[in-house]
Amino acid sequence: MELDFSPVWAGWTDILHGALVTVEVTAVALMLGCVLGLLVGIGRLNPRRRFIYGICTVYVTFIRGTPLLVQLFLLFFGTVWLNWEGRQAVWWNLPERKFHIFGATYWPQDFMLLSWLLIICAFGLFFITVFAGRVWCGYTCPQSVFTWVFMWAEKVTEGDRNQRMKLDKQPMSGAKLGRKAAKHGIWVGVSLLTAITFVGYFTPIRELVIEIFTGQASGWAYFWIGFFTLATYGNAGYLRE
Repeated sequence: MELDFSPVWAGWTDILHGALVTVEVTAVALMLGCVLGLLVGIGRLNPRRRFIYGICTVYVTFIRGTPLLVQLFLLFFGTVWLNWEGRQAVWWNLPERKFHIFGATYWPQDFMLLSWLLIICAFGLFFITVFAGRVWCGYTCPQSVFTWVFMWAEKVTEGDRNQRMKLDKQPMSGAKLGRKAAKHGIWVGVSLLTAITFVGYFTPIRELVIEIFTGQASGWAYFWIGFFTLATYGNAGYLRE
């Protein structure tokens, strides 16, 4: 099947207008963020104004007190459950060649826009890496994020590195078996939840979950869920370095 890009070339003025609107929205968001930050900072200068001081303190505590890892997980696991006008808000409907992102619907011929978006993101990543270091790899890369979760599971079940090494040298016992089982149970649980969520972006998540546990899901759904479960488990659990 040949993709017809003629609608894209015919509407290049609309695309340019959309790009300019994106720049304008970004600029407005940055200005509003600076103004809001300034107001919150001023509001926290005088503790005697308890109402304003309290609101500003709660806002700052919520934003700073929520770890980036938790925010990323809320974004990934939460977005898939959002609805928009009677359908899943973010839904990559491959059989019908429709890609829904909230109020916008994209078709295969619109992938030229995706190409430009990826190019912009790539150059943005280059510039951020030059000026701020490995921000992506260190804080938001999926492998880094899931590695942190798996390392946390190791720590809460088997202890720190020295304790884990000592545990590995011990003969098998009920306590050791329980710790190992708890660690791998958390690993498998996180991996399975991740796989179901990822597949849920391509198959409506609400129907998918019901079909999985009632045995009515398609073979491909079970295959991809199993594949991504093993991929997450192996990558974050063993292929860390």
